[in-house]
Amino acid sequence: MEEVHDIIARKLHDFINNILYFEKKNIFKCEGLTLYPSEIHLILLMSEIPTNATHLADALKVTKGAVSQTLTRLEKKGVLLKKKDPYCRNELTLTFTDLGMEIFKQMKEMSNRMEKNLKKELTNFDDSELKTIDRFLDRLTQNTNMIP
Repeated sequence: MEEVHDIIARKLHDFINNILYFEKKNIFKCEGLTLYPSEIHLILLMSEIPTNATHLADALKVTKGAVSQTLTRLEKKGVLLKKKDPYCRNELTLTFTDLGMEIFKQMKEMSNRMEKNLKKELTNFDDSELKTIDRFLDRLTQNTNMIP
């Protein structure tokens, strides 16, 4: 008989695989543009942190070069503008174009709907269960070495 730890680990593994599969298919189309997952992540992140490539790379835990490539694609698509920072010549300041702002708003609405659905699902758990879930997610996030 399968132990409860094994069952939970398998279900979590299946859930992660579903998320990864969804992420690969997660293509956003707007105004005749196709945006891919790396571009979507960057657009959503730009509203949360200072808008320069170094901060974005740090937040995403990727190289500045990877962020720069994605930013260049977004600039070519007319989603954002890159300008040299007048105070720090090695940095770029990023701003959304009107199109970029419209795309951002649509993505944010989708993200908010997903969060609302997750919150609704969490109402099925009592306080003790929620504390356990919260503690588990904290540990999982802090111990990224659990995920190879």
